[in-house]
Amino acid sequence: MAKIRNVHAREIAAPVSDVGEILDTLGSVDDRLWASGIWVAEPVAFDRPLGVGAEGGHGSIRYSVIAYEPGRRIVFRFAPGGGLAGLHGFELAPVASDRTRITHFLDAESAAWMRPLMPILIGWHDAMVETAFDRAEQEATGSLARPTCVPRWLRTVNGIEIALGRTLGTLPPRSDRDGGRLSLGNRLFRPSATLVPAVLAAIAAIHAAWALGWRWPGYDDESLAERVMGAGAQLPPEPAVWAVAALLGIAAAVVAAVGAGRNERVLRAATWSVAGVLVVRGALSIPIDLITGLDNEFARLDLAVYSPLCLALGFGAATVARCSRAAQAKRTAMPG
Repeated sequence: MAKIRNVHAREIAAPVSDVGEILDTLGSVDDRLWASGIWVAEPVAFDRPLGVGAEGGHGSIRYSVIAYEPGRRIVFRFAPGGGLAGLHGFELAPVASDRTRITHFLDAESAAWMRPLMPILIGWHDAMVETAFDRAEQEATGSLARPTCVPRWLRTVNGIEIALGRTLGTLPPRSDRDGGRLSLGNRLFRPSATLVPAVLAAIAAIHAAWALGWRWPGYDDESLAERVMGAGAQLPPEPAVWAVAALLGIAAAVVAAVGAGRNERVLRAATWSVAGVLVVRGALSIPIDLITGLDNEFARLDLAVYSPLCLALGFGAATVARCSRAAQAKRTAMPG
């Protein structure tokens, strides 16, 4: 287990009673604290009104209320089995009659299998907390001195999560300015055309480095094989690793070409093939991991990192292929 201690605080130019009223709406239909306009796919929700014993969370992070002082303090405990053990919560303290300090604390331990994800998760956590503070400041004072800048990578990932939620029907569709649905391709084409080939190229580079003797995320042949292939597996011969690196590099180049506007049928077909392989790999591996158990390091990494990454890359490649084809059809249909 790895210890995590994370604290955010901000002073708001409003009495503690005003900020306390905002705090007490957390998780309700009239939530004035959580930045639900940004984190559309991850609203805070509980199974009952806010109070001790309420269970819920946001996204895949689940927790329950273990302490609640209306207008002043909420403390949550993470649910077992989610990879985190410990507490987090919000606290209010008066600084002056017209100023309040709002604090969010995270005091927890992460399971070993979550360690590779912690830099990403902490970055996501920090943005969620600071945007909640933005919302509290806006609601309490009517203005916001300095809005939080959400990192570009997180805006992209959040957009993908929202789009997938709407595609799968777990979120309501969004309308464009003309009153029609904003297409999935229009929302995701640009980030997909940039990120998918970049990530594929990075993975290709990692495979090339393995062929040259680099052993991260392991420290020798055995540990690397256990973390990237499975318990008891052995590393394939170097020519096979080079072959995989080359295929990944070709896949990156193909998706990049289509994303840049190349619309030859063979390139679009190749992009669809890349998407299909990645989606099938991710979709099949997740149930296998869950059925066979998470008692080895590869299974935990696969469930947490490898399979979700394959699914994200697969859907991204499909978005590039689909949007590019639609754009080509539109240009063909235009009068010359």
